Amino acid sequence: MKKILSIATAVVCLLSLFAGNIAITATAKESDKPFYLYEKAPVEKRVKDLLGRMTLDEKVGQIIQAERASVTPDDVKEYNLESVLSGGGSFPDGKEENSTREKWSQLVDSYQTGALSTRLGIPLLYGADAVHGHNNLKGATIFPHNIGLGATRNPRLVEKIGSAAATEIKSSGVNWTFAPTVASVQNIQWGRTYEGFGENSKLVADMGAAYIKGFQGKDLAKTSNVVATAKHFIGEGYTKDGINQGDVTEYTEEEILKMDRQIYQKAVDAGARTVMASFHSIHGLKMHANKRLLTDVLKGEMGFTGFVISDWYGIQQITKDQDGNPVSGLKQQIEVSVNAGVDMLMQPENWKETLKLTKELVNEGKISEKRLDDAVSRIVRVKFESGAFEHPLTDQKLAKTFGSKKNREIGRQAVSESLVLLKNDNVKGKPILSQLNKMDEIFVAGRSADDIGKQSGGWTITWQGKSGNITDGTTIVEGIREVAGKGKKITYNKHGRGAKGHDAAVVVVGEEPYAEGNGDTRKLNLNRLDLLTLENVRKADPDIPIVVVLVSGRPMIVTEEMDDWAGLVAAWLPGTEGAGVADVLFGGEDFKGKLPVKWPFYLEAYKNKDKKYFLFDYGYGLTKKQATPKLPEKPVLPEKPGLKVPGKIEAEDFSDQYGLQTENASEGTLDVGWADARDWLEYDINVAEDGVYNIDFRYAANLSGQTGVNIISEDKKLLGKLRVASTGWWQNWQTATVENVVLKKGKQKIRLEYIEGSLNLNWFDFKRVGSIPDTPPPVGDVKPEIIQENAVESWITNERDPSDVAWYFGPRYQSGDKKLEEQDKLDLTKPDASKFTTININPAKKYQSMYGIGSSMDESTIHNLIKMSPSKRQEVLKKLLDPKDGIGMSLMRTTIGTSDFTARKFYSYDDMPPGQTDVDLKHFSIQKDIDYKIIETLQQAKKINPDIQFFSSPWSPPGWMKTTDSMVRGRVKDEYLPVLAKYYLKYFQAYKEQGIDISAMTLQNEPMLEIDYPSTNMPYSQAAELAQLLRKELDTNGFEHVKLWGFDHNPSDTGAYAEQLLKDKRAYDALDGTAFHDYGGSLSEMTRLHNLFPEKNVYLTERAVWGTYGADRIAQYFRNWARSYNSWVVMLDSDIQSHQWVGQPDPTLLIQDSADRNNYWLTPEYYLTGHFTKFVKPGSIRIDSDYGSADTVTNVTFLSPDEKKVVSVVINQSYEPQKFKLISDGKQIKGELPAKSVGTYRWDK
Repeated sequence: MKKILSIATAVVCLLSLFAGNIAITATAKESDKPFYLYEKAPVEKRVKDLLGRMTLDEKVGQIIQAERASVTPDDVKEYNLESVLSGGGSFPDGKEENSTREKWSQLVDSYQTGALSTRLGIPLLYGADAVHGHNNLKGATIFPHNIGLGATRNPRLVEKIGSAAATEIKSSGVNWTFAPTVASVQNIQWGRTYEGFGENSKLVADMGAAYIKGFQGKDLAKTSNVVATAKHFIGEGYTKDGINQGDVTEYTEEEILKMDRQIYQKAVDAGARTVMASFHSIHGLKMHANKRLLTDVLKGEMGFTGFVISDWYGIQQITKDQDGNPVSGLKQQIEVSVNAGVDMLMQPENWKETLKLTKELVNEGKISEKRLDDAVSRIVRVKFESGAFEHPLTDQKLAKTFGSKKNREIGRQAVSESLVLLKNDNVKGKPILSQLNKMDEIFVAGRSADDIGKQSGGWTITWQGKSGNITDGTTIVEGIREVAGKGKKITYNKHGRGAKGHDAAVVVVGEEPYAEGNGDTRKLNLNRLDLLTLENVRKADPDIPIVVVLVSGRPMIVTEEMDDWAGLVAAWLPGTEGAGVADVLFGGEDFKGKLPVKWPFYLEAYKNKDKKYFLFDYGYGLTKKQATPKLPEKPVLPEKPGLKVPGKIEAEDFSDQYGLQTENASEGTLDVGWADARDWLEYDINVAEDGVYNIDFRYAANLSGQTGVNIISEDKKLLGKLRVASTGWWQNWQTATVENVVLKKGKQKIRLEYIEGSLNLNWFDFKRVGSIPDTPPPVGDVKPEIIQENAVESWITNERDPSDVAWYFGPRYQSGDKKLEEQDKLDLTKPDASKFTTININPAKKYQSMYGIGSSMDESTIHNLIKMSPSKRQEVLKKLLDPKDGIGMSLMRTTIGTSDFTARKFYSYDDMPPGQTDVDLKHFSIQKDIDYKIIETLQQAKKINPDIQFFSSPWSPPGWMKTTDSMVRGRVKDEYLPVLAKYYLKYFQAYKEQGIDISAMTLQNEPMLEIDYPSTNMPYSQAAELAQLLRKELDTNGFEHVKLWGFDHNPSDTGAYAEQLLKDKRAYDALDGTAFHDYGGSLSEMTRLHNLFPEKNVYLTERAVWGTYGADRIAQYFRNWARSYNSWVVMLDSDIQSHQWVGQPDPTLLIQDSADRNNYWLTPEYYLTGHFTKFVKPGSIRIDSDYGSADTVTNVTFLSPDEKKVVSVVINQSYEPQKFKLISDGKQIKGELPAKSVGTYRWDK
């Protein structure tokens, strides 16, 4: 109470000063308080008293809401702002790690303090999208999304959830939640389907009212209750094609009201104090401008006395008013929306302009004082009712409720009651779900089985949500292990490998997290990775009963797959309490859930509303003992005619895709975005007639270089190329034309393959421009004069699904794939006149010698290696290192202490308790490298290849040497640089004692990167000092031979870092050269740096690359003076483990089977790398050669160390076989490379 009393006293003092009175003391008399501060006075009288004291500035401040990231507590005070929000993923200080209850409480209280220090001391309403628990905060209880709660049919449970969530929300200081969503979902293609309780208006009304009662309690003023929001008013579930923020065209306002009026009437009757207007339109009129519905119906007919808030910049979508008059510009949009009935304007970043324009509108009479007073009265009424004046700051006593066991038990109950059993086939005479808890050996698979992020969905920690165990909770497989107990064998394999021998398989699959328009889709099939998981299970055991648990925000189209499943369970998006799923599958709970929406056979159901297209009806749901009833006959879909060509095709109308998402476009349509290199879209088209076509692409791009797509035919031929530069932003749309695309008549598939990411596509338009020209006669070959028969050795590898994560599910080779296969020898001939791509080679013009080529012995790789039997470990290492029986890698990278690719807790060689240091390095030890078998593995590598060289890189020194006192982020304290130099010397000494000589070291891995794993920001001036100190330590202790390399980062930062580093004499004298990674920038920067400092060497120390594009990238490293190339990470397992990197790694050179540790497969990248490692030995010399062209072939060429042989690596990135000629010293080699392949050619000089 002390805080609250002091705030009230402060308000009294401020008011007295404003009135010109002499300042009063902290013992102000109770009678001196303004009337509106009397807690027990009637609310309406308090409202009237406060309103009468307010200036125009103070009134306008009440109706503006700003976003945390764009406003400060001082702004709140200066501008009289009286509401702030944190949007989805808007964390304290903008840092996700700060999204804790304590940090939020400090944040909110700081803004409240700003508000309370204004003249009238009016507290804030601080809003957040706490839509399924306090979902922005780490450690909160995340309850099932509303679609699952609708399946429970249990309003009393929903009220309990609202009450539990309210305590957690208020424990962080937030006093207003933008929840619940009370939409009636009519089309599951809508990305907000899971935010609604279902399709039935009565169900939605009952559940929404219960949630509101739970949030607000019987006494909203209690510190454990929060202000609720019924949203989004009204009819958003009826938009055409389920498009988020779309237009309702099939129903009138009256029809919408007839269907959904009860939803909002019940919400109002339940006491909802705020209502959020919807983004959508009804027949073109945006809801934010709809005076009839907002004012006449909601505030008038329904008797709503709270206030209406706009959605995020929602008023800025208004293009016309209620009478059809055009509206443009923010000022007009404010005028129309406020006069329509919007009381508070959510203007996250442009709140200052909104405030200024609103004042102008009031002064001009375009917003009347009466309307302004009405809006302000409604807002302060809610503040009085909710106890914000009496309890503005966080009630810390509520901290014990945050993520509490009690709340999690409520969440667990909600999960178990939300499950809907859809399919329960008889297996050996009994329904499969009645048997699961009696079975002894259960196989669990699926990417969604052990993933809090996936099972929680969007609006979890971040706006869109994300995969991974992003907050505290119990995953579904953890719950299964808990509930099944120790007497049962539970085997989990993420990708479904190793199912054989189990009694049943539970496969947990579903959707990736998304929110709002990013979830709008035209395709709700299982993604290919989930299908691969199911395929792995079935391949392993043709007879095992499969029970599929769908983790999704809506029904999914499983019509073609479900015949193979004995059971099918809809788990919706259960949140953090995954044990609730296990309580039903393996515990004593039965299935209680009933479908809250109809479940379609196909999405065609939403085009014609034909009942025959629905598989399970609204309200359907079985119990464990109920076998699957006779289901409706699968409808025969009319044959799809294909997308018409010529004509315009919307980008979202793809038939298949990899790696992409749909989203709302600024042009009012959907676009396809979130692209990375090698993602693809596939379309079924129907070409009306043979011809040459131009294709206009509507695109937006945001990157520094060039991006685009290749247009590929069904038979893998290149039809055309789109190449574009940045348009300046993701939604800045332009049109580019791809000309002269030849298409044959008829139905066919085309694929758009992304060459780079950062490209959004909205639509593309085919226009026929002419007939197909006659095919020119083939270029005639010329038979050359042979100088020497069979003189040229050659080996070929073709790419296969480069960088495709599907490689982690199993080998993907196809019949005929070449894997570093030796070919028939070629002849050396005299040059001829044949018109093939010609590469001229000049052995007399020499460049750099090669230091070595290889990969890394990171701890993740070694962690997997040591799980193998000794013989298998030896086999793998030989494949990597043996010059004869393997690919003969000659240079391997090791880490000094831990990196992000480790299965272990991050460690250095001198870790100390917090607050302690070890400047004498008395505790230095590499024992963990011994314990983790790193030393043993490197020793084994040396036995296999005695000539192998190792170089090392540190990610972080011991934490006590850094400004963060942690291995995560931070800089080295300058005073510890001499200690750090000695620390690295000790590393070299300790490794040498183990028989491992480290030949080189990079000073710091990626010194310009700070991230939430071991990383160190090391400015080039500090790196120069460290280089000098370390060089001295090494030279005086017998390690003169050790090379030091600076930089170890991307070409994009060459000028800013590497160049400046070498300009520093300390670094120049100490360093052998610079190391590069290839994650950004032009490789020509390597050549530029070499030309500036020709005495200094260049190395490429980290980049994993894939396919022929990757092989060409390696060639370019060497053509830009790199003396080495090392890929990053040799082997992860088929579960993509174990590592602690923040992303998902692409396939490694080898992949270990997580179900059988002695089983592994080699990816094509192993063989493609072998084209360099096996034939370009240390001491080889790069010689001059024409680069060639990515449209035909490219190359890089070397002399062997003894200068007796020439080795040329030739790369064909094209979609066609390519004939080419190598000409050297008057001799010619004619070769042909298949499409998408690499060849190595070796002959005597």
